[in-house]
Amino acid sequence: MTIALDPHHKLKHKAGLIMVAASGAMAMLAILIHSRQPSAHPVDKIAPPLFLMGSICLFVYLYRHRENYERLFPQIVLFASLPLLVPNWFFTIDAFTSPSTTLIDTYPPLSAGLFLWTTVTLIFIPPTHRLTFIGLGWIVGATPVLGYLILHPTELQQLRGMDLFFSLGPAMMIQSAMVLFYSRLQVLVETLSAERLQYYSKVIEEQAIRQQAMEQAFTQFHNGPLQSLAVLLQDVQTHQVPSPELFERLAQLNTEIRDVGQSLIKSTQPEATQTSLPIPEVPIVGSTLRLGAGTHLDLSLSLHNLLYEVYAATLSRDLPHFQTIQVKVRNFVPLEAIALSFDIKREICLWFEEALCNVGKHAKGVTRLQVSGTRQDGEYSLRVQDNGAGLQPGNAHQGTQQSHLLAQRLGGEFRREALAKGGVMCELSWPLES
Repeated sequence: MTIALDPHHKLKHKAGLIMVAASGAMAMLAILIHSRQPSAHPVDKIAPPLFLMGSICLFVYLYRHRENYERLFPQIVLFASLPLLVPNWFFTIDAFTSPSTTLIDTYPPLSAGLFLWTTVTLIFIPPTHRLTFIGLGWIVGATPVLGYLILHPTELQQLRGMDLFFSLGPAMMIQSAMVLFYSRLQVLVETLSAERLQYYSKVIEEQAIRQQAMEQAFTQFHNGPLQSLAVLLQDVQTHQVPSPELFERLAQLNTEIRDVGQSLIKSTQPEATQTSLPIPEVPIVGSTLRLGAGTHLDLSLSLHNLLYEVYAATLSRDLPHFQTIQVKVRNFVPLEAIALSFDIKREICLWFEEALCNVGKHAKGVTRLQVSGTRQDGEYSLRVQDNGAGLQPGNAHQGTQQSHLLAQRLGGEFRREALAKGGVMCELSWPLES
């Protein structure tokens, strides 16, 4: 199984591979150099092969276990510290115990070990532990050499002695200060980056909430006042509407528009609380739903109960083709065990309301209306079917686009097709696991 790593961890993983590979290359070079020296020190003959074997093992493990590479951080740190610690103690003890041996003549080059130790500290040691690690490293690594040179001033006065003293003394302290400065800078950058990411995440979340609120507002206007307006325009085009009736219907339309507006305002106002928490700046969608007929539904009800309420309220509206329906068949399978959010219930109920309104507005000559909510093969299917005049050219407007968007959001499918014997079948289905 492949585990995706974030860019920061990928960079650390690559750095670890490069450092281990470079350490192995240095070990091979040391083996070649010491093999040509007839009087090479025993440590020079033993340490490089062991270091090469360790490099190969670490490289293979890091390459094959990318997801567990952080477990090797202690081993990598210890591995990188060996070129600095082993010579410090071994050659210092050898110089102390052997009168004929001097440290400045036997001590190997120091710069590579210091560079590797500093680099490992910056990459693999967390910023909060670097001070402790640097202090312990300086005490364990530099103390024996500095102590020996102080006790042997004749060697300290030599160029090699002065180089070792300043490298493990003031220079190492300066490196430690630079590491601590970089650590502080790294913490500040990471904190700032986290704050910016949190800010952008909040902006994206607010935009998504606002977009969802706008879509729901459009759907409520579409299913309510716009449906009444479409029927009124159709009646005006087909026959003469008396002025009193026209004024009455316009007044009713004005009331519907105002009711929807007031409902949206109330639904986006957060309830007053006694806490001192700041009021969110984004709209908060409540737990109620206003239908085009003016009915308010409690979204805490189960979905099949909400569908029954939507069905009854919508068919009570004064839409022209509802009057010709003689046979009404409805059945909604309960979904008590499936937990649906208020937002999902709201969008499904608004879609169902619009599908029923389309029957009352467009299904000319309809005598039979069949609606059902069925559960089969892990999917729930909500269907509205009539035997009216069928699909009319140019009827696929914003409502159809919203239906496809809702199906996409649910991970399901939306279908709207004409039936062979006349009428239209409109279906929204989605997997219950989504």
